Amino acid sequence: MEKQIEISREKNEQGGQFELLKPNQLRDIIYQDKNWPVDNRFFSTEEGGVFRFFSPRVFTRRDLNEYKFPVIKEDSLIVALGVLEKSPYNENIIWVKSVAVDKKFRGKGYGKKIVDGIFQYAQDNNFILQLSSFTDERKHKESNSRIKYITQEIMRKYPQVKVLDTYGKKLNLKNGN
Repeated sequence: MEKQIEISREKNEQGGQFELLKPNQLRDIIYQDKNWPVDNRFFSTEEGGVFRFFSPRVFTRRDLNEYKFPVIKEDSLIVALGVLEKSPYNENIIWVKSVAVDKKFRGKGYGKKIVDGIFQYAQDNNFILQLSSFTDERKHKESNSRIKYITQEIMRKYPQVKVLDTYGKKLNLKNGN
């Protein structure tokens, strides 16, 4: 029985391709040359969107070139979306503003895969990751206890990547912070 569960878990975690999109790439996917999102999953959550803390209004920002959007795609459909922003205060810090998985695709390991991709990006580019209030369990306990657990698990895989909490304090695995 235990072996079946492990095989099932591996099957669920297969699939889903990580990509790190530039703002214009994500905008092209969402808008497809229209003036509004063609897929209502990308509306703000208040307007029925599925990616918590994401709003297409981000594309109106003047500093948009400081953003990256890690995604997980199942075939060509974006099923998980993150928002990264380069800190205007320290060029070596990337803010992890949000990570969300479409409810219809949860339980397949996509949250873990997107966080792993973010850590790989930080490692490859010598960035420090800083969690924003949207990824900080203290601010959003209900939705983010899982992402905190996943982040701590991935931190073990990438010990050379420095991770800061919302307040700039280094996260330390020994004391669970």
